[in-house]
Amino acid sequence: MSPFRERLRRWWWSRLPQEERCELSQRRIYLLPTRFGLLLMIVALAVWLGALNYQVSLAYALAFWIVGLLLVAVLMAYRQLAGLKLSADGGPAVFTGEAARFSLLLENRTPAARRLRIAAEGGEPQACELEGMADARMALELPASRRGWLPLPACVVESDAPFGLVRAWAVLKLRARVLAYPAPLPDAARGRRETEAGKGGGEGIGDEDFSHLDAYRYGDTPRQIAWKVMARRDL
Repeated sequence: MSPFRERLRRWWWSRLPQEERCELSQRRIYLLPTRFGLLLMIVALAVWLGALNYQVSLAYALAFWIVGLLLVAVLMAYRQLAGLKLSADGGPAVFTGEAARFSLLLENRTPAARRLRIAAEGGEPQACELEGMADARMALELPASRRGWLPLPACVVESDAPFGLVRAWAVLKLRARVLAYPAPLPDAARGRRETEAGKGGGEGIGDEDFSHLDAYRYGDTPRQIAWKVMARRDL
């Protein structure tokens, strides 16, 4: 995707309102032909031009049959999303660097089955087959790159069933969030050295006792920094 299209997509998705529950209707469903659908349209146009030039009745019938198939594909792809209800819940708290888990609830109140693909911004699309008059839950996992409350990003629901000629899709933002705690700092090596030193002597090592020089770790207080050593090393 080009940088311009990426910026345009992010601008559009950032303006979407958050919703507790969403029901897809004709105002929110977009329809575009797939590559195979575009190829079939070109074939229909070529057949129609040939029929117009040579006055072949069978060519006319073939061209109109292809156009009729494309129109039926538009209707069938639209019905894959129309009336679908979606809501989302946040999962348990995680640490930064782990995967935040969101639960997506899909409700189908029609007797027809649906074949869908759902992808959150920054995640991989997942396929879902929803039976008629049934509900289904999907788990969306996204990387927790920062601490704090992580909202569920915009999600794309799409389908090109049953013919693969037309893609129906909709974008929505559901209100759900997961709490991400700061990742704990690895301090196993330092703790092991202090434990061994404590076992060898009668007293443990405190903050004022010198044990050894170690590399700086995030969270060390200024009193634990060997400023003279740092000055000699021109740090």
